[in-house]
Amino acid sequence: MQIIEQNPSRTIFRAMESSEILDHDDTVRESYSDSSFENVPLVLSWQRTNLLLSSETARTVLIILVAAILESVAFSAGQDRFITFYQSFSENETKSDGIRYHFLSLGASYCLSALIGLVVDSILGPYVTCVLLYLVYIIGMVLLEFAPGAHGDKTTMMVVGLIFTSIGFAGIETILPIYGADQIQQHLKGVYIHWIYLGQNLGIVIYNIMSILVNLLGDKKLFEQILPGTIGIVLSFLVFLSGSKWYSNSKLKSDRLLEVGKALAYRCGLRRRPSNWKSSNSSYYVRQKKNISIAKQLMRIVLVNSSVFGFSTIDAKVSNAYYVQQGGLNSVVEGADLTNDYPVMYYLLYSAELAAIIIVIPVLVICIYPALYRRGYMIKYFPRMSLGLFFAALSIVAAVILEYHRQQDCQQNNGNATLSAFWQVPQYFVLGVGESLTYVTGIEYAYLETPRGLRYLAMGLYNLAYGLGVLAAVLITVIVTKYRPEWYPQDQALCPLGKHGIQNFLLILLFLLCILLVCFVSVALIVRRQNRSKDSEDDEHSGPIYIRTSASWMRSTSKDETMVIGTPSYNGSSSDRTFY
Repeated sequence: MQIIEQNPSRTIFRAMESSEILDHDDTVRESYSDSSFENVPLVLSWQRTNLLLSSETARTVLIILVAAILESVAFSAGQDRFITFYQSFSENETKSDGIRYHFLSLGASYCLSALIGLVVDSILGPYVTCVLLYLVYIIGMVLLEFAPGAHGDKTTMMVVGLIFTSIGFAGIETILPIYGADQIQQHLKGVYIHWIYLGQNLGIVIYNIMSILVNLLGDKKLFEQILPGTIGIVLSFLVFLSGSKWYSNSKLKSDRLLEVGKALAYRCGLRRRPSNWKSSNSSYYVRQKKNISIAKQLMRIVLVNSSVFGFSTIDAKVSNAYYVQQGGLNSVVEGADLTNDYPVMYYLLYSAELAAIIIVIPVLVICIYPALYRRGYMIKYFPRMSLGLFFAALSIVAAVILEYHRQQDCQQNNGNATLSAFWQVPQYFVLGVGESLTYVTGIEYAYLETPRGLRYLAMGLYNLAYGLGVLAAVLITVIVTKYRPEWYPQDQALCPLGKHGIQNFLLILLFLLCILLVCFVSVALIVRRQNRSKDSEDDEHSGPIYIRTSASWMRSTSKDETMVIGTPSYNGSSSDRTFY
């Protein structure tokens, strides 16, 4: 099936099921493979961003968005509680060790996402799975926050709470973005993916602001007694439940994954092929061929996730290295030491990275992409992800330059740091810009390039790539600290010691990032070539053509009989869902 508009600037859409007829009240049905129109729904949606809040689905969209923000606040509180507990109740352990174990738990939780996506797509569906995972999440957060004051085995209680929290977090992070995007029209899904990622980071900003205020006021124990993590996740759950009666596809589950698995088994000779396997005229053959095509598309998504793996590897270690570097800089502001007396400097600097995400995403969605599209340009998936990796490399270069000046400053001042820690803001901000381009585009690619019935699995594979990157970052730290401990100090007393080589550690990360960037570009070229080959094959075997009018679809049986109809304008009515 193809969709054509008269305006030559519009893009041709192809769907794989030629027998499907679209209803006049629906947007494009989502049972097709999106691989043949890379980036188009996203670009079209830039011109109508305001529809995300003016459509009839605004209520469900906002509910899921608020739930994601509250969940992000809760997770930040839980992880902060774990790091503080580990540092307080473990002998001969530093905060860097606590952060390392935090990254281990984070990477492991993201790796669970693939399994959860499999369960959602094939067994329980998104709504039931999400409710169950929220309950697990709440139990884990209660154990996590009550462990420090417990009378029994505090460590066991903390570990069990961390496990439950990680499972709940993995599921919620996998389900909410996809479930929210499923509630809205096709031409708004790309925009929503950007906004929900912004919302998740906004939740971290909210927690950082609360932490800064608490540390400045000196009432941290009172803040911990309030149980911000438990309150946040309970509120997120209640907000999610409040939209239950408006959610669509709440019981959606599919047998497509099973069908794709069977097709692969037949193709690889693991199962006996039916007699009509090679009969090109049978519907069974067409269906199996389509399932093989879907399996190949999932493999392409896995390959493209190499950029997410690379960025998460660098992001996890770079952020920690920046924290270590901060110890050799001057954190005194108006006579107050914001690292020791008031430990808020890390929150302030990390907020620069979050601020970049919160600033860059609206600028891209509202200003840059529409301006480029009006001039006939589109920044597709792969260039955006490559650009994100480039910004990450630029951030590391800025950190290496700062480290060079920091060492000179320490030598000239007899080991006393005078260079302000706020000079780290640019490198944090540039890293946030790279994250906005790489991570968001990765989620968007995983969602829009996967047919319905496999999207939660695709999102799980995306999170799996992220989690493996985080675990790889921990492995790199272990190797470096074992063989070159002076390259990665375990505390922040860099300037007084005067003997360290953290710039070498940063250069190692930069070298790895350049290798990953070259590998990703090579993978992107291969995937793009395969997509073009697939498009050429679809052109040769295209089915009926459907032409969109303001309120109906017109059908033609061949390309020669296609009626070209003028593109209607949008009049603000919810029943007039045209492509823009």
